[in-house]
Amino acid sequence: MLKNIFIVFCKMKKLVVLLFVVAGFVSIAQDPHFSQVYTSSMYLNPALTGALNGWVSNAQYRNQWPRIKGYRTVNLGVQKGLDSNKLGFGITILNDNAGNSIYTTALGANAAKRWDLGDDVELGLGIGSQFYQKSVDYTSLTFGDMIDNKLGFISDSTSKDNISIINFVNFSVGIDLKIFNGNVGFTTSNLFEPNESFTGTTSKLPRRYTIYGKYEFNFAENWFITPLVKYENQASFDQVLIGGSTRYKFALLFIGIRREDAVILGAGVNFERIRFNYSFDVTTSGIDHNATGGSHEIGLIFRFGGGEAGYDKMHYSF
Repeated sequence: MLKNIFIVFCKMKKLVVLLFVVAGFVSIAQDPHFSQVYTSSMYLNPALTGALNGWVSNAQYRNQWPRIKGYRTVNLGVQKGLDSNKLGFGITILNDNAGNSIYTTALGANAAKRWDLGDDVELGLGIGSQFYQKSVDYTSLTFGDMIDNKLGFISDSTSKDNISIINFVNFSVGIDLKIFNGNVGFTTSNLFEPNESFTGTTSKLPRRYTIYGKYEFNFAENWFITPLVKYENQASFDQVLIGGSTRYKFALLFIGIRREDAVILGAGVNFERIRFNYSFDVTTSGIDHNATGGSHEIGLIFRFGGGEAGYDKMHYSF
């Protein structure tokens, strides 16, 4: 009997934490987020598409709360900037796994246009479209009829079918203003708030508003410091990230604080055509850091070509 109670307790502990992972899909859904803000620039703002001249590819992987199988997110992108007419085009792939239960895949296409407003001042507008497929694997979840007060957990449930799948189209728009060695921008994602309910009812994905900015200061030869701030709002969810990076020659260090959530520590190397970053989130919210294991994030940017015009001078922050 005590053994069964202990098994139920351990299962329930994992289940309670898993509720934090899937709660967004039960009530108010939230989009995936990254600690390395500029690695996936097209995810941050479609207006940044093609801001780096030539071909640019990026890959970003985030493993959030690995000890409880929280979120695992991959974002891939390829973009092309045309300096002659200030146009940019790109494609993106996003894959998100929440608790080995809820899966999201999004295929996207971005386009942007930039205008010179003066010396080292540039305005960009962009739009992005995405085709989403989301699914829930109910066999990996635990329901009330799977708990027996004598036997503990049993494997069968009559609560749901095994898997539910939904598809929808999503849009985002953004504006970005480059001023000398800095930029500020504003993005609206989930523009038309698509319905992502698995049950046939209405469950809209709320609009996500993002405001960000950074500026790169050159303190000495080969030494740069770049403060950064980002604010996001999605329904009742607010998030503020304040941080900064310092680069000496090819070495990069950065630190950030996401309010009431995490402290971000990271390092990277930045060469002419390749940039690699690693960061770790130390959980500071009400969820125990030791229970979650924090979050790991890897970012890679590879440039195939392009000169030193426009945004090319300011791609060193995280």
